[in-house]
Amino acid sequence: MLDALEQAGHLSSQRFVESLVRRRSAKYGLRRVEQELAEHKIAPELKQPMLEALKTGEAERAWLAWERRFGTPPADLTERARQQRFLVARGFTGETVSAVFKRLRASRD
Repeated sequence: MLDALEQAGHLSSQRFVESLVRRRSAKYGLRRVEQELAEHKIAPELKQPMLEALKTGEAERAWLAWERRFGTPPADLTERARQQRFLVARGFTGETVSAVFKRLRASRD
């Protein structure tokens, strides 16, 4: 049945990958999207181009996620750690989280 649907063009792994990446990338980081694609056992040749495209906007997406959730710089180290954990839990890399907090420092100066 599934093979027939795929041959008729009603099912497509490529469209599934595009849809999942589009839905998840607004809220989640590269690592989270990558993990979800792995759970669905998507072939590397289908997911790799989409993941490469996500890498380019990762810092901006992390900034927007931080801004939606917090919007104000952390008052102390405890709050900073909480905000960093939030971004890491969303699947953003440590490098991307650092970029968000560098941007915060730069905006305060």
